[in-house]
Amino acid sequence: RIMREAVSNALRHASPASLSVALRMRDNGLLIEVGNDGNVLPLSQWRGGRGRQIMQGRATELGGTLGWQVENGRCLMSAHIPLG
Repeated sequence: RIMREAVSNALRHASPASLSVALRMRDNGLLIEVGNDGNVLPLSQWRGGRGRQIMQGRATELGGTLGWQVENGRCLMSAHIPLG
């Protein structure tokens, strides 16, 4: 659901030309990454949104972490969910 919300948010708000989704096993957990090259604002200009709150809540419920990076016109959401 975190991945689905991240993809939905990117399509709804950024109008990207490309979107990437990756699932990897890392550090005894699942790493989810969703990146896009759309209309990306610096993190300091992001408004709090319901989609981000939902993703953060789901990651926290599962004992995981969630974060965003914006670099070189690209936004990357990453979530690490421990498996155990």
